[in-house]
Amino acid sequence: MATNDPQLPIACVLTAFTPEERARHDVLLRRLGERVLEVRELPDGYAYRLAPEARAIAELAEWIGLERACCPFLRFTIEVEPAGGPAWLRLTGGSGVKEFVAATFETRPR
Repeated sequence: MATNDPQLPIACVLTAFTPEERARHDVLLRRLGERVLEVRELPDGYAYRLAPEARAIAELAEWIGLERACCPFLRFTIEVEPAGGPAWLRLTGGSGVKEFVAATFETRPR
């Protein structure tokens, strides 16, 4: 379902993954968590600064492809700084998304 509605319900689609996809999602999430260098609170979510490794950026894109199937209410923004600078992932969305992200993902500053 493609939509721009920022008020999608905060409800995960628990059947979105095959067992293999769930396993891959878990591996990618762990690896990305290990690469988080900084966390910034935003008005509607959080921003994560990641190590600028090419593999990290590729795995981030793969994780987003999986994550958006189970959490269609999240907005994903990737920003990659020039000259080998960091990559940023922003997880944002409508009402309640910030609280969901805080409860689900690492949001403590490093």
